[in-house]
Amino acid sequence: MRMRAHIPATEKPPVVLASGLGQKGIDADRGGASPTAASEEELSLRKIAYQSIPGKGRGVIATDAIAGGETVERSPVLAISMETSQASGLSDYAFAWGEDVPGFAPGRECAIGLGYLGLYNHARPSNVRLLRHYDEHEMSVVALRDIAVGEELTIDYDIPLWFEPKG
Repeated sequence: MRMRAHIPATEKPPVVLASGLGQKGIDADRGGASPTAASEEELSLRKIAYQSIPGKGRGVIATDAIAGGETVERSPVLAISMETSQASGLSDYAFAWGEDVPGFAPGRECAIGLGYLGLYNHARPSNVRLLRHYDEHEMSVVALRDIAVGEELTIDYDIPLWFEPKG
C-alpha cells in the first residue's frame, strides 16, 4: 500500500484560519466565507501552479514568493476506505486520514485530496507540510520556510517510499 503523509493524531498542528476555499469553495456573495478570507486564499492560490517536473511527473511550484508559515492551499478531501485507496490509479494519491484518531468512522481511513493536494512531490527535508482539518474534511498546505519563485513545493510523505526519490 502507498499511503502518503501520515501525521499522528497526537500532533497538535497550529491553528489555520478558514479561507474562501476552506469554506467549501463558496464566496461571500453566496453566503460563504467573508470577502477578506476569500481574498487571502485567492492570493495564496495565485502563488502556486502545477507543471511537469523533469524526472518526477507533475509537481507544484511557487509562482510568487511564499513566506514561512504561510498557508498556500486549503482544499477539500474525499474520505475513502483503506481497500478503496489501494485501487489502481488511486494508490499513489491516497493520504492517511483519521486512522489513528479515536472514534473515527471505519471505512474512512484514507482520503483523496482535491485541489493540488495530490500533486506535491516527496522530499526529505520538505519545504511544506500538511495539516488535516477532520471536521471540515479538508487539508492545508503550510510553508515550513520561505520558498522562492520557481521552487518546487514538496512534502515529506513520512512513510516507506515505493519509488526511488529524484532530486
